[in-house]
Amino acid sequence: AYMWCEPGPPPAVLPAVLAVPWARVAAAVGMPPILTYATYNLYNWRRLDPSAPVRLGNIVCLHNFLGGPDEEWFRLDDAPSVLAGLRGVSSALREMQGTLSRMGEKCDPYIYYQRVRTPMSGWRNNPDLPQGLIYEGVSDQPVQLYGETGAQSSVLHAFDAALGVQHEQVWLRDYLGTMVAHMPPPHRAFLAALAAANSNTGTGTGTAGSGQPAGANVRTYVLGAGGGAGGELRDAYNEAVAEMEKFRSQHKAFAYNYIAKWAKRETTGTGGSDFMPALAGYRDTTQKHLLVPP
Repeated sequence: AYMWCEPGPPPAVLPAVLAVPWARVAAAVGMPPILTYATYNLYNWRRLDPSAPVRLGNIVCLHNFLGGPDEEWFRLDDAPSVLAGLRGVSSALREMQGTLSRMGEKCDPYIYYQRVRTPMSGWRNNPDLPQGLIYEGVSDQPVQLYGETGAQSSVLHAFDAALGVQHEQVWLRDYLGTMVAHMPPPHRAFLAALAAANSNTGTGTGTAGSGQPAGANVRTYVLGAGGGAGGELRDAYNEAVAEMEKFRSQHKAFAYNYIAKWAKRETTGTGGSDFMPALAGYRDTTQKHLLVPP
């Protein structure tokens, strides 16, 4: 709020009275000292009826910046998607698409662009703070950190790892790796465990007598079991990949309607990425992982 919610350009120095305790708390919990997806969304809501499901209409934010239904609805649209990520991949992705499709009910694209998104901005790849931000009492040199963005959610990172979706562009892989560093430590540890399983090239068996590599991702398992040639395994895998491609296509369309078409010179999102090419890259790479019969 100090950085982004007052008129005029953002300050280049964060006062020590804010910077020092923020940096200390961030270090204690293993997070960077900036607003992240986890602090803005995952840890910032409650149920209205504790006995009712986690879904839109039964959840509210604990804290907002400027307030209003657009800011609240934009963020609450994420919480049911995270819960859905604990269920079957295909059904979860369909549920996530259904939730995202409701964004426009209470979050107007113009209000979002002009009012809601600014406090989520960071100080890396941001033309308003090209050198970054000095944390007075912490560092004499400007610090550059990405702002809050959905790319800091562990859900799609986990789906990518489980389904063996590997992003080809080096810059995109590097950016996604940086986003992992903005996640809570338990989320980072989970993704690291998935990555370790994917890199396992030993000959141990995943299930007794299966001959599958121990801990291999789903794609490796399907291919090793002959699913590349067809059958139920391939169909189930392709359904999951197709639903993820649909979600990413939907996300790209929302990014255009809520950001790109209002921007005159802006090409970076709140997370500091050149977001339209990035979202297109996510979608296109996902689609390429469909298993096509030889």
